Amino acid sequence: MEGHRPRIPESARRRIGIGDTLRARRDELDLSLAAVSESTKIRRGLLDAIEREDYTLLPAPIFTRGFLRSYCRCLDMDPDPIVLAYDRAFRADEEEPAEVRRFGVGARPDPWTRMMSSVMRLLS
Repeated sequence: MEGHRPRIPESARRRIGIGDTLRARRDELDLSLAAVSESTKIRRGLLDAIEREDYTLLPAPIFTRGFLRSYCRCLDMDPDPIVLAYDRAFRADEEEPAEVRRFGVGARPDPWTRMMSSVMRLLS
């Protein structure tokens, strides 16, 4: 199961303030983790890990971003600054982004796509 955990870059091993911000807002609204869990449908253990910034307990970053957005919305917060802080911490040590594929006018589809398009035209 180790392979399912995100690689934690060195820059994200330190606290980046997301958890403290979310906890402070939750306390301000006098909400329990159980209430937030029920509202967001995010397990309480994951919400606790977010507040403690224990990234080793959180799923892949794409899911964690969704959890952060849901948590922020539940607290009537703009999720963008929180998600941006998370992304900055986790992407600091990532490799270069994958190659962007062109679509649309002038783009040449790969052979598999051309073949599947032909099959779909024949079946329709």
